[in-house]
Formats: sequence, C-alpha cells, structure tokens
Amino acid sequence: MTCHQSGECKIKDDMQKIYKKLLAADGIIVGSPVYFWSVSSQTKTLMDRTYALRYPEHRLKNKVGGAIVATGRRGSVTALSIINNFFLGHDMIISGLGISGYGTDKGEVKKDKRAIEGAKSLGKQIAQLIKTLKH
Repeated sequence: MTCHQSGECKIKDDMQKIYKKLLAADGIIVGSPVYFWSVSSQTKTLMDRTYALRYPEHRLKNKVGGAIVATGRRGSVTALSIINNFFLGHDMIISGLGISGYGTDKGEVKKDKRAIEGAKSLGKQIAQLIKTLKH
C-alpha cells in the first residue's frame, strides 16, 4: 500500500519509464493476446502496476482508452471487458467496446481484414475523441 499513500510505486524498475509515457499520452491503446479466456499475464501485470497512478488523484483521468485483443476463438468478450474495466478504474474515457482479431497461428490475425479495419477505425476514433476533448 506504499503507492496508495505516496502515489509512487516503491518498486524501481523499467515500469518507471512506462509511467512517464502513460502520463504524457492523451490516449492509451491496450492490446493483448487472449490466453485461457483472459488477457495475458504481462498485460494484467501492466494494468496492476498502474495502481500507483490512482493516488493521490486519478492521474490517467480523462485520457482516452481503446482495447484490442487477439484470440483463437473464445475469450475476446472477457478480455475486452477486463481492459475496459481497467480504463474505467482510472476514470478514463473508453472509445468503443474494443476490437477482436482472430487467429491461432503466428501472423494469422493479420489476415483478419475485419479486425485490421476495426483497429484502424479505433485509432481514428481515439484521435478524433482526443481532438474533440482538447477543444
């Protein structure tokens, strides 16, 4: 609970660089493969480590968030929900429900034209929302 009291994570590692990038960003896209109907452990660790940014005030508040997941078949709804709940926990603004790409072999998701177009559209939506919020 050190971070809850001080607003800084007591673990000094490469996450310090990521904190700076998150704080400087207007929008954040979190992407994850779906493993066992959820986000990857690395994605979950990243989200968990941002707990320090909630205190003393929500420092990611009003940043725009977008979610993208890649899955074989199942778990995309749950994984997108986890990422979107992460955004909500930081009082961020969510751009859409998120994008799911499908594939089981390396590089296969790149052939999912619907997902590729959806990801491009998500990026444009996030940029437009940021632009609107700044004005």
